[in-house]
Amino acid sequence: MILRCSANVNARIVVNYSPGGYAVFEHQIGFTGITGSEDSSSSIVTKNGNDPLALGFTGSDVASFGNPIQAVVDYFGVDFCNNWQNYS
Repeated sequence: MILRCSANVNARIVVNYSPGGYAVFEHQIGFTGITGSEDSSSSIVTKNGNDPLALGFTGSDVASFGNPIQAVVDYFGVDFCNNWQNYS
């Protein structure tokens, strides 16, 4: 299934983690039309080629947000397996 969406590639959002308070996230990717409130940790990929774009972390029925995938990769020091057929 291909979903069409719009994106803001430099979003700044404030998330209410009540009763703990608020957290500010900058340089995030904001989306409309693709994820919901239960989609945390979902991979968001490009339409052509299924290349990773973001890792979803918060959202609603109106808009969702993800960490840019390069920031996630850099932070955790991981790499993508581009030739997965050879790994078993």
